[in-house]
Amino acid sequence: MKKILSVFIAIVMIFTTFSLFAFAKEEKPVPVVVLQGYSGPTLVYADENGEPIIDPETGDVVKAWPVDFAKIGEQVISALPGMVAGKLVGEDAIVEALVPIVKDTLMPLVILEDGTSWQNLTYYPKGAKATQVSTLIEKDMTEYIPESVFVEEAIARVGAENVFGFTFDWRRSQIDYVKAVDEYIQEVKEITGSDKVDLMGLSHGGQYGTTYLYYYGDKGDVRNAILANPATGGTTLVSTVMMNEYVDLDLKNVMKFVEHIFDIEEDFNWIFDLLSLDNIIGGINRVLQEDRINYRLSQLPSLLDFVPMDRFDEVIENIGLNPETNGKLYYDTVKYHRDVHTGTNLADKFAELQKNGTKIGYIVGCGYTAVSSVGTNSDFLIDTYLGSGGATCAPFGETFEAGYVQNGLICDDPAHYHISPEFNIDASTGALPDSTWYVTGQGHGQYFNDPYTKQIVCNFLWNDLETVFDDDRFPQFNYAQKHADNIYVHFNNTDVGYHSSTDTELIIENLSRTSPIHIPCVKLLGADMEYTHEIDTVLQVGEKYVIDITETSLENAEKPFTVAVTCLIDNAMHTLAVKEFGFTAVSDEEMKLYPHLAKQVDNIEDDGTTELPVEPENPTDKPEKPDVKPDEPTTDNNNYVTDVVIPNTDSF
Repeated sequence: MKKILSVFIAIVMIFTTFSLFAFAKEEKPVPVVVLQGYSGPTLVYADENGEPIIDPETGDVVKAWPVDFAKIGEQVISALPGMVAGKLVGEDAIVEALVPIVKDTLMPLVILEDGTSWQNLTYYPKGAKATQVSTLIEKDMTEYIPESVFVEEAIARVGAENVFGFTFDWRRSQIDYVKAVDEYIQEVKEITGSDKVDLMGLSHGGQYGTTYLYYYGDKGDVRNAILANPATGGTTLVSTVMMNEYVDLDLKNVMKFVEHIFDIEEDFNWIFDLLSLDNIIGGINRVLQEDRINYRLSQLPSLLDFVPMDRFDEVIENIGLNPETNGKLYYDTVKYHRDVHTGTNLADKFAELQKNGTKIGYIVGCGYTAVSSVGTNSDFLIDTYLGSGGATCAPFGETFEAGYVQNGLICDDPAHYHISPEFNIDASTGALPDSTWYVTGQGHGQYFNDPYTKQIVCNFLWNDLETVFDDDRFPQFNYAQKHADNIYVHFNNTDVGYHSSTDTELIIENLSRTSPIHIPCVKLLGADMEYTHEIDTVLQVGEKYVIDITETSLENAEKPFTVAVTCLIDNAMHTLAVKEFGFTAVSDEEMKLYPHLAKQVDNIEDDGTTELPVEPENPTDKPEKPDVKPDEPTTDNNNYVTDVVIPNTDSF
């Protein structure tokens, strides 16, 4: 009897231990790998063994990148005395001043025709242990922590020992990048004992995060991946420069971008009234088209991978890229474009990975013309149709033709409505139709300045958010709710950007942290009637104003219609602006067909976590695969020139 009892107790103990082990394993935090944006990792000069060169006087590594932009700014100002004096600066003076400065800045980064580095550079710090956030904090190297505002949030969730900032030579190709990402993830798994990781990628990080999932996702090492403002399909800005075409810079748009980067609740476009925009734009274009600068930019593998597929063939012909001269440089970029940018390849791969348990999401910015003013909807830098992996977009400032029906190329579920309230984006053709969030008014990389997109990132990584249909607060299309945007408008009973017969109120909110906003009137434009509501009120910080719309007929509103709010912002510049919000009226019949639109949606409140302070017309058909199908390259790209002397820019 004792023997039987002993066996029983042993069995109970084994199962109890197993259960406790399983529970402990389930509760263990999943490490987060941060995939940082373009030019984020530090590049340093290396010796013949690939080890960083240390400055004997300072004891610091000798950096090739990043450069001292404050010093460069001083050089530009000193070279343009007319600008300092408030006088108009001539185009020739701009070119004469900027060309040598740009050359000096770029020369250490030069990539030769065969894809190898002119200077012997390496990235720093290197490896999962060295870039573990807890290590960087312990060694007082916090300047090397990427995406620090997001990392603060991740530390609060999983601990600094479980947050890692991937580093690599950002000049290298996507093909090189994803091999390095895979090796890095294996190191993270070994260090933490976890069998999976979560990925958060921004911009370029979203691009190589996408490429990694395409080539290595089948390994099952990734649990959740959220990619913000991803350069999935590149950007038309790069192809414009590589084709030596005129970059029609919208400098006021650039200034708005700067305001967003620094979360400034001011309007500084008045500065351009003091300068000649034509001279500045003309000068910048001549600098970009200067042979030695343009040619060297076209040799960077990472920039070649930013070329959109619909312009890839003409770009490689224009710059003379070929397999004989360029070898691996050519093969890598052709392979990447052929695989990841072609047809429905990416969408098919994502669908397969999601079916196998990997959660993948995109956050795509829209609502701005590209910095280069090429006529596409964008987040300033990345075209919306490219960032989303193929969403169909109307040219910037336009809408689809009346009667347009969603394409359904990737998502043909009749219960899923994927057309934006502004009637200018069809998400059904994007790579992730059901898990891509489009945020109007979100500038490139500025998800952390917007409580709304911050919450998407957090809930996707650490909660149950998976698709645009899962949570009332996170519809597929929404407006950014940054403090710098000042005003936010929505109806009370329908998803943001939509209006139905269930709505009884139009709600206007002051998002500013510092400024009262005077609102003289609100207009409804494009509805069945022109409607103006004179409110003449001042909204204090955080206040809402509610307009009763029960007496206003909007049932027959055109698609879309616009709510235009005139506002005087009580900041230092006393900015007067008209903020416009696009809406689609949804019929009762459509509301039955798309019940996910019938939701009560309020703006996103902070949940107590750390605040994270066409010219070429968009193609509706996916591009065909290029005819060239090169064999897999076998050449390694580590044969760097070992000369570590700071380069003389006159050599090129």
